[in-house]
Amino acid sequence: MILPFPLSLVAAVAPRRGISVAVDEFRYALQLRYPSGAVGHVRGRVFDLDLSSACANVVWRQFRTHRLAAAGLPVPAGDLFGSPALPDGTVIARNLAEMCQFAAAVGFPVYAKTPAAIEAAASILVDRPEALEQAAAGLVEAWGGVYVQECRTGRPGGAIVLDGEAVVTYVGRLEPTDADGVAIAKFPASLRSAAGAALAALDLRFGAVGFLLPPGADDWVVLSVDPAPDLGALWAAGGELQDAVVDLIDRIVVAMEPG
Repeated sequence: MILPFPLSLVAAVAPRRGISVAVDEFRYALQLRYPSGAVGHVRGRVFDLDLSSACANVVWRQFRTHRLAAAGLPVPAGDLFGSPALPDGTVIARNLAEMCQFAAAVGFPVYAKTPAAIEAAASILVDRPEALEQAAAGLVEAWGGVYVQECRTGRPGGAIVLDGEAVVTYVGRLEPTDADGVAIAKFPASLRSAAGAALAALDLRFGAVGFLLPPGADDWVVLSVDPAPDLGALWAAGGELQDAVVDLIDRIVVAMEPG
């Protein structure tokens, strides 16, 4: 039976721990039954490790930025703008009239992004107020708001964190389309600790923390947090990264056991 990744790897690793695996009829989810009788599930790229509410909150850029900054972690400056209120009168964002002032304060170019970081999300780099207003108009119409973020440069990298530990650290993006690919990397203890702190700030046990890593060792920023990372990009890199992913999946399977 052909399963998508990472379900295929979970199905191969779990029996080594005496865990039986059942596949749903759509081959989208696995049920793991532990020797203790406890049951866990893997649905697509989502493991039974975190509350669904915590995973849902993380996609909102404003929420994520505020939580990370409150934890003392460096993040790109960003703010949410849009119509002053939703139809029910709930205030959700600062007024668009303040948007260009904010962008000028952090310095062009800036990114105009959808309020939520989901698969259909947009990220538009603009270099002047007129272009920002044009991009914002489309995003506000479609999404009700626009998240404006300063543009920071550096090499992308990140860490896969499980229960506070940076199990895998890498340079590159977890995207198969990244021309530079992904490679395993040795991060300093301070950066590994920051990855764990980022997930703790968002009430998550598992996820990928994305960094921008400029030449200056102390000039990094936390760029993203993904509670359902695409481990396929690490696997596709081959070599020691594949070994690292096998070890990671084994740890996840153990950590998933309820009780």
